[in-house]
Amino acid sequence: MTCANPAAGLCTAVAAAIPNLIDFDSATAPSPFVSGAATFSFSPGNVSPFVTGSVSGQYAAPPNDQTRYLSIGSPGRAGSVIIDFSMPINYYGLYFASADAYNTFAFYETGNDITPLISFTGTQLSTALPGDQSTGQYINFYINGGTVSRIVLSSTQAALETDNHSYVRALGNDPSQVPEPATMGLMGGALTGIALVLRRRNRKVFCGAAW
Repeated sequence: MTCANPAAGLCTAVAAAIPNLIDFDSATAPSPFVSGAATFSFSPGNVSPFVTGSVSGQYAAPPNDQTRYLSIGSPGRAGSVIIDFSMPINYYGLYFASADAYNTFAFYETGNDITPLISFTGTQLSTALPGDQSTGQYINFYINGGTVSRIVLSSTQAALETDNHSYVRALGNDPSQVPEPATMGLMGGALTGIALVLRRRNRKVFCGAAW
């Protein structure tokens, strides 16, 4: 999918993340799939979680997405995908649709890949009705006061569908690389607001959706 127009809401509008686009257009099995600093691991490793189009009861392409995307929880496919980073990050974004309570997004602080720093369900991230396949949103995750080096996406049913992932490497953990939540309205579209804020050992994870 082209990301020439971030304001359209299909891709990130965070300038530092645009060069780190992961569009899955070249992604295939076997596991793992590597893109830049991100490694995607899945099981079964010989069945690709990267699909195109829609199949009833299995997966549905996000709105206006006619390219390959990531589908998790489809029958016979991976129920979770682990994303490990070779360098810590302090921002992650993805295009997301058909939000459900059984979709989970878990973030792990650098140095701790056992216990999530925070996790969100699909319905916590989206203002759309559960399972609404007609509404897509670009979800932005900001990590302030710390870094993340692992993200786990999982779904216990069909399916969790995302595309156009992006990230910002936390080089020196410089907060100037990623805009503060108060400035997210500059990202080209209405802002739904901060969904959740977690404070743990002075770490904060902010989540916003723009479209």
